[in-house]
Amino acid sequence: MHHGTCREGRWWWLSRGYTPAGVECWNGIRALDLLQERPDVDGERLAVTGRSGGGAATLWVAAADERVRVAVPVSGLSDLECYVGEQVINGHCNCMFLWNCFAWPWTRIPALVAPRPMLFANGDTDRIFPMSGNERISARLERFYALFGASDRFETVVSIGGHSCRTDLRESAFRFINAHLRHDASPVADTAASFLPGDEDEARLLLEPESLRVFPTDADLPADRLNAGIDRHFVPVRRPGPPAQGGLEAWRDASGRRPRRPGLSGNTLVLIPD
Repeated sequence: MHHGTCREGRWWWLSRGYTPAGVECWNGIRALDLLQERPDVDGERLAVTGRSGGGAATLWVAAADERVRVAVPVSGLSDLECYVGEQVINGHCNCMFLWNCFAWPWTRIPALVAPRPMLFANGDTDRIFPMSGNERISARLERFYALFGASDRFETVVSIGGHSCRTDLRESAFRFINAHLRHDASPVADTAASFLPGDEDEARLLLEPESLRVFPTDADLPADRLNAGIDRHFVPVRRPGPPAQGGLEAWRDASGRRPRRPGLSGNTLVLIPD
């Protein structure tokens, strides 16, 4: 579930420190584990790309796991000036936002990918990832990569159009990944655009949705699955009990709950357990 706060009233996500972005990142890291176990995959040459929520997940995974050698986020990141100042946050779901208790600027997340190659792509009329934020982020990342002496590893692509996955965006992603993982910078043909209705290869391109299922029917889903309630399980809940009789002082010292001197404002000091 990606719309848990406003739509479902699950404001406890915030106090619990939960965000579906964390689940997306965890799933991506587990996918890297699976790929590295496959004999037909070169586990040292892994790239991540995606658009919209997939663009955000690309950044979460690439920032968290250095096994990602190349990252191509497409229309997946803006900054607080846009999210808040231009109310762009109204068009997004919770999976677009990390649990930002350290008040990081958003650019710090893709900066964690440096100096690994990154292509930052966007549409010039994307309403939920406006160019104002895109240009600020690109400029900051260009300077940051330059500090590593890796200016040639960061590129930007701006496609003409809104929030969609167009041919030029896909071809740019393929070319960038090939250039850095295969050392092949030759032009790339977009396979999705090359198959027209009636083409003999159309059957190889189009897949029935049922063929993509891990479990053939809903009846085959594991009875103990946690997916639908992962927000209640992903972040463990601390359940501290009261101190043992005679152990109040030691309990306060160990848990950091010793009261501090109130400030000069006269406000009441309230201690909230972890």
